[in-house]
Amino acid sequence: CDELYEPVCGRTSSEVAVFYNKCKLSVAKCRSHGLWTDFSYSECQAKYTQETAYADKKFRSSPYFRDAAIVEQLKLAEEKKKQEEEKQLLEEQKKRQEEEKEKQQKKKEKAEKKKMEKDSSESSEEKEFQKEKNEEEPLTLTVKKLLAAPLIPVPVAVQAAIPKPTAVFEPAKTTEDIALPPMPLKDTPTPKPLEIAPLKDLTPPKGKDNDRLKYHIA
Repeated sequence: CDELYEPVCGRTSSEVAVFYNKCKLSVAKCRSHGLWTDFSYSECQAKYTQETAYADKKFRSSPYFRDAAIVEQLKLAEEKKKQEEEKQLLEEQKKRQEEEKEKQQKKKEKAEKKKMEKDSSESSEEKEFQKEKNEEEPLTLTVKKLLAAPLIPVPVAVQAAIPKPTAVFEPAKTTEDIALPPMPLKDTPTPKPLEIAPLKDLTPPKGKDNDRLKYHIA
Protein backbone atom coordinates (compact mmCIF):
# COMPACT_ATOMS: atom_id res chain seq x y z
CA CYS A 1 0.00 0.00 0.00
CA ASP A 2 1.96 2.98 -1.33
CA GLU A 3 -1.02 5.31 -1.77
CA LEU A 4 -1.12 8.74 -0.17
CA TYR A 5 -2.47 9.53 3.27
CA GLU A 6 -6.26 9.47 3.25
CA PRO A 7 -7.46 8.45 6.74
CA VAL A 8 -10.47 6.16 7.03
CA CYS A 9 -12.14 4.53 9.98
CA GLY A 10 -12.99 0.92 10.43
CA ARG A 11 -14.82 -0.87 13.19
CA THR A 12 -15.61 -4.21 14.55
CA SER A 13 -18.16 -5.29 17.09
CA SER A 14 -15.84 -4.30 19.88
CA GLU A 15 -13.52 -1.49 18.65
CA VAL A 16 -12.98 1.41 16.25
CA ALA A 17 -9.64 2.20 14.50
CA VAL A 18 -8.26 4.84 12.15
CA PHE A 19 -6.40 3.49 9.11
CA TYR A 20 -3.80 5.26 6.97
CA ASN A 21 -5.81 4.81 3.81
CA LYS A 22 -8.41 2.51 2.30
CA CYS A 23 -5.73 0.01 1.21
CA LYS A 24 -4.67 -0.54 4.82
CA LEU A 25 -8.34 -1.14 5.80
CA SER A 26 -8.67 -3.69 3.01
CA VAL A 27 -5.59 -5.52 4.31
CA ALA A 28 -7.19 -5.61 7.79
CA LYS A 29 -10.42 -6.94 6.32
CA CYS A 30 -8.51 -9.66 4.48
CA ARG A 31 -6.53 -10.72 7.54
CA SER A 32 -9.58 -10.75 9.83
CA HIS A 33 -11.74 -12.57 7.30
CA GLY A 34 -14.13 -9.66 7.01
CA LEU A 35 -14.22 -8.73 10.69
CA TRP A 36 -13.45 -5.04 9.96
CA THR A 37 -16.05 -2.93 8.24
CA ASP A 38 -16.11 0.58 6.80
CA PHE A 39 -16.95 3.55 9.00
CA SER A 40 -17.30 7.12 7.76
CA TYR A 41 -14.29 9.22 8.73
CA SER A 42 -16.34 12.39 9.30
CA GLU A 43 -18.69 10.56 11.60
CA CYS A 44 -15.77 8.86 13.31
CA GLN A 45 -13.99 12.20 13.74
CA ALA A 46 -17.09 13.80 15.17
CA LYS A 47 -17.72 10.95 17.62
CA TYR A 48 -14.10 10.21 18.51
CA THR A 49 -12.39 13.60 18.30
CA GLN A 50 -9.39 12.97 20.52
CA GLU A 51 -8.70 9.53 19.14
CA THR A 52 -8.77 10.68 15.51
CA ALA A 53 -6.54 13.71 16.34
CA TYR A 54 -4.02 11.45 18.07
CA ALA A 55 -4.02 9.01 15.13
CA ASP A 56 -3.53 11.89 12.67
CA LYS A 57 -0.60 13.23 14.71
CA LYS A 58 0.96 9.77 14.90
CA PHE A 59 0.65 9.20 11.14
CA ARG A 60 2.17 12.59 10.34
CA SER A 61 5.19 11.98 12.60
CA SER A 62 6.15 8.89 10.62
CA PRO A 63 9.10 9.25 8.19
CA TYR A 64 7.03 7.44 5.57
CA PHE A 65 4.14 9.88 5.80
CA ARG A 66 2.95 11.14 2.43
CA ASP A 67 -0.19 13.12 1.79
CA ALA A 68 -1.34 15.16 -1.20
CA ALA A 69 0.00 18.46 0.17
CA ILE A 70 3.41 17.05 1.00
CA VAL A 71 3.57 15.30 -2.33
CA GLU A 72 2.71 18.58 -4.02
CA GLN A 73 5.39 20.34 -2.02
CA LEU A 74 7.91 17.66 -2.81
CA LYS A 75 6.94 17.83 -6.44
CA LEU A 76 7.34 21.61 -6.47
CA ALA A 77 10.65 21.33 -4.62
CA GLU A 78 11.84 18.71 -7.09
CA GLU A 79 10.81 20.84 -10.04
CA LYS A 80 12.51 23.83 -8.49
CA LYS A 81 15.65 21.81 -7.88
CA LYS A 82 15.51 20.53 -11.43
CA GLN A 83 15.16 24.07 -12.74
CA GLU A 84 18.08 25.19 -10.61
CA GLU A 85 20.16 22.30 -11.88
CA GLU A 86 19.22 23.14 -15.47
CA LYS A 87 20.01 26.78 -14.82
CA GLN A 88 23.33 25.85 -13.24
CA LEU A 89 24.05 23.52 -16.14
CA LEU A 90 23.27 26.28 -18.62
CA GLU A 91 25.48 28.68 -16.70
CA GLU A 92 28.30 26.15 -16.64
CA GLN A 93 27.84 25.49 -20.35
CA LYS A 94 27.81 29.22 -21.04
CA LYS A 95 30.89 29.69 -18.89
CA ARG A 96 32.61 26.81 -20.69
CA GLN A 97 31.74 28.34 -24.05
CA GLU A 98 33.08 31.72 -22.91
CA GLU A 99 36.29 30.08 -21.68
CA GLU A 100 36.62 28.21 -24.97
CA LYS A 101 35.99 31.41 -26.88
CA GLU A 102 38.49 33.29 -24.76
CA LYS A 103 41.03 30.51 -25.26
CA GLN A 104 40.53 30.61 -29.02
CA GLN A 105 40.81 34.41 -28.93
CA LYS A 106 44.06 34.19 -26.99
CA LYS A 107 45.34 31.54 -29.38
CA LYS A 108 44.42 33.73 -32.33
CA GLU A 109 46.08 36.78 -30.76
CA LYS A 110 49.17 34.72 -30.01
CA ALA A 111 49.30 33.48 -33.61
CA GLU A 112 48.84 37.04 -34.92
CA LYS A 113 51.53 38.33 -32.56
CA LYS A 114 53.88 35.56 -33.67
CA LYS A 115 53.14 36.36 -37.31
CA MET A 116 53.76 40.07 -36.72
CA GLU A 117 57.04 39.30 -34.97
CA LYS A 118 58.05 37.04 -37.85
CA ASP A 119 57.12 39.71 -40.41
CA SER A 120 58.98 42.37 -38.44
CA SER A 121 62.05 40.13 -38.15
CA GLU A 122 61.90 39.37 -41.88
CA SER A 123 61.52 43.07 -42.68
CA SER A 124 64.44 43.93 -40.39
CA GLU A 125 66.53 41.21 -42.04
CA GLU A 126 65.55 42.54 -45.45
CA LYS A 127 66.49 46.06 -44.34
CA GLU A 128 69.84 44.85 -43.05
CA PHE A 129 70.43 42.88 -46.25
CA GLN A 130 69.48 45.92 -48.33
CA LYS A 131 71.75 48.09 -46.21
CA GLU A 132 74.65 45.67 -46.64
CA LYS A 133 73.91 45.49 -50.34
CA ASN A 134 73.85 49.28 -50.60
CA GLU A 135 77.13 49.43 -48.69
CA GLU A 136 78.71 46.85 -50.99
CA GLU A 137 77.45 48.41 -54.23
CA PRO A 138 79.78 51.52 -54.17
CA LEU A 139 82.77 49.25 -53.59
CA THR A 140 81.87 47.11 -56.57
CA LEU A 141 81.26 50.21 -58.64
CA THR A 142 84.66 51.67 -57.75
CA VAL A 143 86.33 48.37 -58.46
CA LYS A 144 84.55 48.17 -61.79
CA LYS A 145 85.53 51.75 -62.57
CA LEU A 146 89.11 51.04 -61.62
CA LEU A 147 89.08 47.91 -63.74
CA ALA A 148 87.47 49.72 -66.65
CA ALA A 149 89.92 52.67 -66.52
CA PRO A 150 92.70 52.49 -69.19
CA LEU A 151 96.17 51.79 -67.98
CA ILE A 152 98.28 54.98 -68.10
CA PRO A 153 102.00 54.28 -68.60
CA VAL A 154 104.07 55.58 -65.76
CA PRO A 155 107.46 56.99 -66.69
CA VAL A 156 110.23 54.88 -65.26
CA ALA A 157 113.86 55.94 -65.13
CA VAL A 158 115.74 53.63 -67.46
CA GLN A 159 119.46 53.87 -67.88
CA ALA A 160 120.21 54.52 -71.50
CA ALA A 161 122.71 52.18 -73.05
CA ILE A 162 125.91 54.03 -73.95
CA PRO A 163 127.00 53.03 -77.43
CA LYS A 164 130.52 51.80 -77.67
CA PRO A 165 132.81 53.61 -80.07
CA THR A 166 133.42 51.76 -83.24
CA ALA A 167 136.06 52.33 -85.86
CA VAL A 168 134.65 54.11 -88.83
CA PHE A 169 136.39 53.73 -92.10
CA GLU A 170 135.90 56.78 -94.28
CA PRO A 171 136.44 56.50 -98.00
CA ALA A 172 139.00 58.67 -99.67
CA LYS A 173 137.76 62.15 -100.33
CA THR A 174 137.35 63.31 -103.82
CA THR A 175 136.99 66.73 -105.24
CA GLU A 176 133.32 66.11 -105.63
CA ASP A 177 132.77 65.19 -101.97
CA ILE A 178 131.65 67.91 -99.65
CA ALA A 179 133.72 68.10 -96.52
CA LEU A 180 131.36 67.85 -93.52
CA PRO A 181 132.55 67.97 -89.98
CA PRO A 182 132.12 64.67 -88.20
CA MET A 183 129.05 64.44 -85.98
CA PRO A 184 130.14 64.10 -82.38
CA LEU A 185 128.72 61.11 -80.55
CA LYS A 186 127.14 61.54 -77.18
CA ASP A 187 129.32 60.58 -74.31
CA THR A 188 131.91 59.11 -76.63
CA PRO A 189 135.55 59.63 -75.84
CA THR A 190 137.22 62.11 -78.10
CA PRO A 191 139.73 60.44 -80.39
CA LYS A 192 143.36 61.10 -79.70
CA PRO A 193 145.17 63.39 -82.15
CA LEU A 194 147.36 61.82 -84.64
CA GLU A 195 151.01 61.75 -83.64
CA ILE A 196 153.64 62.54 -86.25
CA ALA A 197 157.02 61.00 -85.85
CA PRO A 198 159.88 63.49 -85.57
CA LEU A 199 161.76 64.28 -88.70
CA LYS A 200 165.02 63.00 -87.35
CA ASP A 201 163.62 59.53 -86.96
CA LEU A 202 162.33 59.40 -90.45
CA THR A 203 164.54 57.65 -92.98
CA PRO A 204 165.40 59.63 -96.01
CA PRO A 205 163.45 58.52 -98.99
CA LYS A 206 165.19 56.93 -101.81
CA GLY A 207 165.78 58.72 -105.04
CA LYS A 208 163.28 56.73 -106.96
CA ASP A 209 160.60 57.46 -104.38
CA ASN A 210 160.78 61.24 -104.52
CA ASP A 211 157.32 61.44 -105.95
CA ARG A 212 155.79 59.52 -102.97
CA LEU A 213 154.86 60.85 -99.59
CA LYS A 214 157.65 62.31 -97.56
CA TYR A 215 156.25 61.29 -94.20
CA HIS A 216 155.17 58.06 -92.69
CA ILE A 217 152.07 58.23 -90.67
CA ALA A 218 152.22 56.23 -87.55
